[in-house]
Amino acid sequence: MAAQNRWVSVPVDALALRPDRYRFSCPAGSSQEALAGSVARHGLLRPPLVAGRDGGWVLVAGHRRVAAARAAGLDPVPVRAVDPLDRPALWDLLLEDQLASGSLNPVEQGRYLRLRTADTGETLGQLAPAVFPRLGLPPRAGAARDPLWIADLPGDLLQAFADGRLPAPGVRLLVGAPRDDAVAVLERLRRFRVGVNRFGELVQGILECAWRDGLPVAAWLEREGLADRPGDPDALRAAVRRRRYPALAGYEDRFRRDLAGLGLPDGARIAHPRGFEGGRLTLSVSFETLDDLGRALDRLRGDLGAGRLDPLRRYLR
Repeated sequence: MAAQNRWVSVPVDALALRPDRYRFSCPAGSSQEALAGSVARHGLLRPPLVAGRDGGWVLVAGHRRVAAARAAGLDPVPVRAVDPLDRPALWDLLLEDQLASGSLNPVEQGRYLRLRTADTGETLGQLAPAVFPRLGLPPRAGAARDPLWIADLPGDLLQAFADGRLPAPGVRLLVGAPRDDAVAVLERLRRFRVGVNRFGELVQGILECAWRDGLPVAAWLEREGLADRPGDPDALRAAVRRRRYPALAGYEDRFRRDLAGLGLPDGARIAHPRGFEGGRLTLSVSFETLDDLGRALDRLRGDLGAGRLDPLRRYLR
């Protein structure tokens, strides 16, 4: 049924709020402050949507806009009344309203589908051809798997996701993992901002170590002293890597001790490839003058001839 649009002014307190039923947006936390400033300066440029119920008004889209209007002292507020509508048509209109602010993130995609199917009884297969492309998803029912899984995470994790503290590709690595393990990993990593590759490495390392030891992730992190370990994400990454590859970590420790005992000249560095693969080492020398370079090379030649670099043989072919 097509919407019958009316533009009316309604006292803020006369609007019945139903965020549990209709609201699916999950913007960055900082956006509410920007919205409040815009409403205070310019008023509501895009009126909220309301539906008539039992002689009153139910707010169906624009909960954040109404909150900003209330904070700005804007009362009554202009609204767009959209009665009467059948349920699928209402959800089409809610999606149209949300898309006016930009594309949906995976949290919003999943929440929209959860709320719409619960309210209308439609199936994902019925929605896939026409609705999924508007959400930014391929037109097949299986495309909803990741957004639906993400949308079921606890609220603090959803906000961390929306704020960019949990990168989408990294979060998707946890789809299919036991829910408690996935939540434990995300609760630990949301404290940091790391790139997708490092985030993925941490996810895989934590899961592998916990499952190898037959423990839930939360219990493993607690046992290893990593649940509340302070420091930067690189420190956590190094700690997880040591537990994931204990033999390699021991080899790296011995390599560092051997290097410390060589007494290399200033500016000289020796590095091993990842995993000590290939039986090769790399020597680099930084210098400010050619005389500095000559002295460093003479020193290295002397150390090589005197056998002082022999501890490196164990890392070579």
